[in-house]
Amino acid sequence: MLRSGWFRTDRHVVTSFGRYVDNQWKPVVMLRVVVKDYKWKKSLRKILRRNCSQFEVRIRPFVPRNEVEDLWQSFKRMIHKWNVVPNLANHLFKGIDTSSFQTYEVGVYDRGKLIAFSLFDRGHTSIASLEAAYDFGYRKFSLGLFTMLMELQYCIENELDHYYPGFYAKNSSMFQYKLRPGNVEFYHYLQGTWRPWNELKPEDWILEGLFDNLKKVDFKLKEMGFQSAVKAFKKLNLPRYEFALSNYEFLVVGESEKEGLDKLFIQVAWDPYHNKFVLFANRSLYAENQTTSDSFVPFQLMGVYTDLSELKSGIENLRGKSTDSNP
Repeated sequence: MLRSGWFRTDRHVVTSFGRYVDNQWKPVVMLRVVVKDYKWKKSLRKILRRNCSQFEVRIRPFVPRNEVEDLWQSFKRMIHKWNVVPNLANHLFKGIDTSSFQTYEVGVYDRGKLIAFSLFDRGHTSIASLEAAYDFGYRKFSLGLFTMLMELQYCIENELDHYYPGFYAKNSSMFQYKLRPGNVEFYHYLQGTWRPWNELKPEDWILEGLFDNLKKVDFKLKEMGFQSAVKAFKKLNLPRYEFALSNYEFLVVGESEKEGLDKLFIQVAWDPYHNKFVLFANRSLYAENQTTSDSFVPFQLMGVYTDLSELKSGIENLRGKSTDSNP
């Protein structure tokens, strides 16, 4: 799954063109570091020597405990500004036993006090970094980067192929440290391949083009008299193989001006794999003469369109059928 651009979040594996970062949706790509023949940069060796000589590092299977939880809670509130910080074990495992995954902890101690940690999942040929936290009072020691380097060192010592540090959000200083090790590759969503970081092109930030197209749809729907908006939904898939509503995380959601059972509800996606607009519709969210959620009628795939004019015609055709059905 990792090699196909997916990553674990709680008990699920997901992937996405974007993440909500710095109070806005930003395009992301997945990263990995090629471990074979890896050479440490001089600046990174310096951090490793300094911190390894001053602090104790323990790498062991992860077991939830108070010292880890306290540091996690403090870090997320102070550094990431989370208003509500979930329990770490619940955040990572959502109620299933922590032994369900081979999750390890890198713990950094100063005379017995936990001052930083990171967590990673181990697979057969690679590891995937999950979460990290550090004591803000020790910020001059670059402990966030240091635990990442210790994870990479673990890969080298265990002769693993790749180290996956997670996603990288465009133009966000929070993620710059993930590029510092070098030997970094990004996952090219459309090609389904890993490419060297220096080959990243503007069009590889898929979310930007996707949002541009959805904004055009939103504008067109408003011209047609629909109430509409671009919205994000939590989905676990990508639309590579089929035009299914469950595969689209970002959609334009609209509803016609009509009321009652003839009211037209639509959802429009932009599919970057096929360069198509995908239309889903529902003439009534609920079955006739019923008002409970048990009678919910799902959206259906109505058409796939090459451009906005084709999409507009498809929507007008649906609206015309709804009008024609009136007595």
